[in-house]
Amino acid sequence: MRLLIFIFSMLFCLTAWTQNKKVQVELLDPVTRQPLQNVFVQINGLPWPMLSNDQGLVWIEVSSNQKSLILFSLIGYQSASIEYKPEADSDKLKVFLKEESLFLETIVVSASRSEQRQEDVSISMNVLKPYLIENRNTTDMKVLLNQSPGVNITDGQANIRSGSGWSYGAGSRVQVLLDGLPLMSADANQVQWSLLPQEAAGQVEVLKGASSALFGSSALNGSIQLRTLEPSEKPFTRIAVFQSSYLNPPKAEWKWWDGYQGLTGMRFLHTRKLGKWDLNLSGYGQQSAGFKWNERDDRARLNAKTRYHINNNLSLGLGGGILLSKDGESLLWDNYSRPYVGLDSSITENSGLDFYIDPSIRYRRGKGVHEWVNRFLRVENNSANETTVFDNASEQIQSQYSYQYFSEKWGIFTGGVFLQMAQSNSEIFEGYHNASNLAGFAQWDGSWNRLKTSIGFRVEEARVDQIKYAQPVARFGLNYRAFEATYLRSSFGQGFRFPSMAELFTRTNIGAINVFPNAQLEPETGYSFELGIRQIQGKTSSWKGYLDLAAYYMRYDNMMEFSFGIWELPGGLGFKSVNVGPTSVSGLELELGAEGRFNKVDFRWMAGANFADPVSLDPTAIYAQDANGNDLTYESSSSDASNAVLKYRYKLLIRSDIEMSWKNWTLGTSMRFNDFMQNVDAIFDGPITDFILPGNGIGTYREELSSGDLLIDLRIQFAIKKHWTLSLQSENLNNRAVMSRPGKMEAPRTLTFGIRYEG
Repeated sequence: MRLLIFIFSMLFCLTAWTQNKKVQVELLDPVTRQPLQNVFVQINGLPWPMLSNDQGLVWIEVSSNQKSLILFSLIGYQSASIEYKPEADSDKLKVFLKEESLFLETIVVSASRSEQRQEDVSISMNVLKPYLIENRNTTDMKVLLNQSPGVNITDGQANIRSGSGWSYGAGSRVQVLLDGLPLMSADANQVQWSLLPQEAAGQVEVLKGASSALFGSSALNGSIQLRTLEPSEKPFTRIAVFQSSYLNPPKAEWKWWDGYQGLTGMRFLHTRKLGKWDLNLSGYGQQSAGFKWNERDDRARLNAKTRYHINNNLSLGLGGGILLSKDGESLLWDNYSRPYVGLDSSITENSGLDFYIDPSIRYRRGKGVHEWVNRFLRVENNSANETTVFDNASEQIQSQYSYQYFSEKWGIFTGGVFLQMAQSNSEIFEGYHNASNLAGFAQWDGSWNRLKTSIGFRVEEARVDQIKYAQPVARFGLNYRAFEATYLRSSFGQGFRFPSMAELFTRTNIGAINVFPNAQLEPETGYSFELGIRQIQGKTSSWKGYLDLAAYYMRYDNMMEFSFGIWELPGGLGFKSVNVGPTSVSGLELELGAEGRFNKVDFRWMAGANFADPVSLDPTAIYAQDANGNDLTYESSSSDASNAVLKYRYKLLIRSDIEMSWKNWTLGTSMRFNDFMQNVDAIFDGPITDFILPGNGIGTYREELSSGDLLIDLRIQFAIKKHWTLSLQSENLNNRAVMSRPGKMEAPRTLTFGIRYEG
């Protein structure tokens, strides 16, 4: 009996001695105080690490009577270890992880749907930071993106490395996303630039090359994603008001207004954490008289995003945005002497109410994360000119479920399904249409010592009315850290784009020029291949920088373009979307970046140059016949098809932005150079131009532009108090006359004064 009592006593003491205690660990960035999610936490060398949640929290069990060795690791941060023994009255632990000391340590998600350092990505990416948005006082996301190396936005059409041209607002080869889901209209696959909450941007990621395996149709040429800012523990508010004035045009006779012509605007952002709530509220508004006759641009936008953390592993999200707009636009200028007046003084007046709603659920269990994100998007556009009504409205529902499994040994596995259902009703699309997309995708991102790999595939099926399309695609990428700060990469990706409703069904006219439907359009397919090197500098120096060089090749089959011709009799003169055959784009891209301090002056510099060779691989091949039976080729429909160059492309793009700060002063300048757009549709610059558009002068002015366009912007800021900043900015400082596409003249020199509060 005494022996049993002794044994039980020993067991009780042993149990008491080895009793575990549950401890809450909070992982934070020491500079921003932002929570760090997806941190691997390993205790005493056990083979099953845990993962921190969205709030940077993880719960661990440690011995209450002896020290435990806890290891922490996260991409882009220095690994850390601590020996920890909980105090009697404390069950919380706060840990700060330091960023690695390479340049900027930019973390991106667009390349793999999970967080990566930009240096580890296997495909070229460019990241635009919030300082560039704010300090440039950007009122239009398209203007900001034109500052990105290798990117050009032509009349709302996104173009990466000359992979796209100008498609009259129908279809896009670049997928544009907001927080992981597309923000494009259901009918025309047109980017909703004005609905993007750029005042709430955390960063903008530009992925270059075919990325349909990640984002599906319309990502044939790449993708652009705006990631909104995540709130921190400390509330943040930013409010800015500004006044812009359009100054005298390059030629005195072009000025049609007397006195003042300008824009008044404001934007705001407020983020905070409130208990279990994350809140993000932003807005933008402007009244613009415009620099073109009768072409106002008034809009008001409100965006919000919130997340409620039910417990440590489960959270619900809800976001949304609404846009009210009223503007005017003209397709072509009246003539060379009146480029700021529409053809025959006619404009199209537009008004719209667009909105989106984003509900989501996120659940963590062990090393896996389940996420279900949704978007309802409605785009309504009421448009008309003196002869034609262009009213249209479309709705779409997107739903995406994804599961990610984080393995410290094997990497990150991602899989999911995507569903989109849409409908449109418009006279110019000849009535009611519906469409659907269903896709399954999977990706694996692995790592062995210095080598990182990425393999992904996607299968997508689409339907527009009774027309069906299906396409499987794959991607493969490698990134090898050859030296401590030298990264070699290669990637191969396939892409596709299904025809939009606008390309299939549009029937309308703008004066004597018509647009015709083509229900026989075939999908575009293609691929891109890239080799690149990224060199980082600045591990031990106060200066940090990088140099990135990439060689690329993009191939497209069945490329869709609007082609001019006589498509119906009688009098059926105009444009129709057709498949023009195989094309390719090869080129080189150089990107540079640096930041540092010299004699108490802080510098930031971002620059890049892209040289591309976009060509038709068979410019004499017959791709269609007009209503008179005449053969149409790429060569016959072009203004200048020498060297088989594609339409509406630039061969050389150069970008640069430099900013310097000293005490309360900040000075910045931006530069953009586009070489001459050699080839456009023959109607704009060919033998039939004077017959179709007599006296319009587009061809004459294109001759004056043959040296290309150089645009320079200048900005000055002065911090008058801790929270207040005054700014003065001039866009197109050199007052260059720029025709971004035939018949559209861009703004003259513009002067903007603003005041901003941050706190």
